[in-house]
Amino acid sequence: MILYEDEKRCQQGQFVDAGYPVEVIAVSASGNIIVSGLSNGTIVVLHISGVIVFAVELPNTDATVGGTTFAGIYDEGNGRFLLHTTKGLLHRLVLDEGAIVESIASGSYQQKDTVQFAQYEKLIGKQFKDPIVCFIPIRQYSVGRDGSRTLPLVAAANQHSIYFYREANAETVPLKPEYNGVKKMFTLMG
Repeated sequence: MILYEDEKRCQQGQFVDAGYPVEVIAVSASGNIIVSGLSNGTIVVLHISGVIVFAVELPNTDATVGGTTFAGIYDEGNGRFLLHTTKGLLHRLVLDEGAIVESIASGSYQQKDTVQFAQYEKLIGKQFKDPIVCFIPIRQYSVGRDGSRTLPLVAAANQHSIYFYREANAETVPLKPEYNGVKKMFTLMG
């Protein structure tokens, strides 16, 4: 990846070798934080300066060996990102972007401080037989869980079906073969 703090200074880019192909990527609204999912099942958070803020490898049971691991990433806002695997698992990453940026700017950032700035959790452990190719969270139908943490209704799709699920409950909408599956999903609700 090539990261530019100032796109007008193209010769001052930061080159970051992730080690594995990047499957999904999202950039925070400020442009200071980049969250990516790598093909080996690692979630990596970078600062625009090239500093690796956080990296967590999904358990082997969550990652897909030899294939695509991540179906998508979604920025919920306020430093919250959802990552969906092709197996159907949903993960949330919560970042304190202000603290990360301040710590890096002051020169006091150390990777061991990650626990102060980043929290990771598996939200849904549902697994599907056929690989999921895309997903969207439907926030309007989120439910609270343990106080302020919310669990969205998820719409996920593959070659044969669209699934609407939250935790163990799932509704399946089969697709006609002539549709040739779903490639991308969008939500048009505000």
